[in-house]
Amino acid sequence: MKKTFLFLALILPMSLYVCAQQTLYEAKQSPKTTEITIGTITKDFDAGHTEDFTGCTSCTMKPFHNDYRKKRQEDVLYEWLYEYAKKEYNTTYPNFALRNFKSSEIKKEKESRRELLGGVIIFTYYNCTASATVVTLDPKIEAIEDFHNSIEKALRNVRQGSRIAIDQVVAMDGRDREDLKDDIINVLLDKGYKVVAKEYLEKLYEEQQKQQSGIYNEKTTVQNNNFSAVGYYISVKTTKESLRVQVVNVSTGEYEGNVFNSKHKEKSFELLSQAIDKALIRIQEGSRVAIDQVTVSSDINREDYKDQMIDVLINHGYKVAAKEYLEKLYEEQKKQQSGIYNDNTTVQENNFSAVGYFVNVKVTESSVRVQVINVSTGEYEGNATINF
Repeated sequence: MKKTFLFLALILPMSLYVCAQQTLYEAKQSPKTTEITIGTITKDFDAGHTEDFTGCTSCTMKPFHNDYRKKRQEDVLYEWLYEYAKKEYNTTYPNFALRNFKSSEIKKEKESRRELLGGVIIFTYYNCTASATVVTLDPKIEAIEDFHNSIEKALRNVRQGSRIAIDQVVAMDGRDREDLKDDIINVLLDKGYKVVAKEYLEKLYEEQQKQQSGIYNEKTTVQNNNFSAVGYYISVKTTKESLRVQVVNVSTGEYEGNVFNSKHKEKSFELLSQAIDKALIRIQEGSRVAIDQVTVSSDINREDYKDQMIDVLINHGYKVAAKEYLEKLYEEQKKQQSGIYNDNTTVQENNFSAVGYFVNVKVTESSVRVQVINVSTGEYEGNATINF
């Protein structure tokens, strides 16, 4: 992959590096080249004690030895150490992992003596030690993985080999927009998609026309009117705190995929899915909906909520019309009927999916409200409010 991927180094790490606790086997391995060490952790765990009584010459009590030591299994020590590490590192490094895990056998910790009936009882205490190196994925590698995963997730419903055009690239994190665009192209090609260079089409069309002028060797001229038409548009927006990937079907005008990852997990984000579930409980899965209004309090980013809504609706099995894209998609459909494209690649014309329901959302500092309106009847089909 091109080294320009390094520009993603400061994009918010949002990958699923450690989405569940690692295994003991993984914890025993050495740190990987893609990981950086952020600390070490060592803990002693109680392993029981022994009691030895001796020296009673003036009583009938016999010497004794009681052994209350407990052998701690290695996997148990690992589980305990991981929980301690989670308390110490999870807030700052939610994707931490343990490496070089080691544990000791039961060993003597300390000893105490107490007089008893003219004799002495000796208490010997033991422990086990567990230690590990604490690592996290290199932020540069983590950002690259998240970028790959987000595009892959957004394209999960798009067949490999489909033709895609990059529609919008917005870089609001101080990075170069052209570098970001290059990286998107690389990821798409690596994943087996065909990327249409729409910004070159006018120049390429002129070149094709010149090649038909008769001054070129016919054996070297390219096939005329054979441009690959676009089946999907992809848009990417990056900020220092979020990454959004949207995929829109040119033929239907629907979002085929939408991925929104944000560093700031607003509490209302968590409740949005619940409110949508309640409001759309009577709406059949697979129905076509459009987001009509998104109203938020002044300190909340409206676009973030819209992106989150699209993500939730798609994941809940609804088809979401990309109404803000329709004019652009209509122009694309008309161009594809111009005769300069390969007929085998053009999308079906006049095939936009009509909307059956409008979804409105209002977010305040204390509640999330979702309303669903039937486009056909003008009636409310659902209304749900969840308070924080």
